[in-house]
Amino acid sequence: MRSDGRFMRKSEHLARKRSSRRKSGSQLVELALVLPILLIVLFGIIQYSLLFWGYVTIRTASAIGGRQAIISPGNTNLIKSAVWGAVNIPPLLQSNQVLVIVNAVPNPSGTLITSVKVSYPFPLFIPFVVPPFIGGHATNKTIAATTVVQ
Repeated sequence: MRSDGRFMRKSEHLARKRSSRRKSGSQLVELALVLPILLIVLFGIIQYSLLFWGYVTIRTASAIGGRQAIISPGNTNLIKSAVWGAVNIPPLLQSNQVLVIVNAVPNPSGTLITSVKVSYPFPLFIPFVVPPFIGGHATNKTIAATTVVQ
C-alpha cells in the first residue's frame, strides 16, 4: 500500500524490494570499511589511558619517595621501600619491576639535595596502536618520573 492509500502494482513492489537489497549490501560494505578504523581508534584510547594511568602512578610513587626523603634524609632503603609500596598495584604494576634510583648530594649550605627517579617498563597490552617512535620496545614502554627534594 502506498502512502496515499492506493495499492501498488507488482512491478513497483519488486522495484522497492530490489532497492532495499542494494541498500543492505552497501551498508555491509560501509561497515567493513569503517569497523577496522573504529576498532583501532577504540583500542588506541584504551591503551593510551592505561599508559597515562601508569605514568600517574609512577609520578605519585616518585612524589611519595620525595616525601620520605624529607622525613628521613639519607635513608635510601626507607625511600625505596616507600616507592615500592606505592607502586605495588596488581595486576598492572608489580613492585619487583620498578627501578628506583636515589641520589643524595650534600649542598654547600649543609642541606641534603635528594633526587628520586622511578622508572617502570610498562607492558603494552595492545602494542599495535602505540607508534614505535615514542620510545620503548614493541611490548614495553618505559615510563619514568623524577622528584627533587632540597
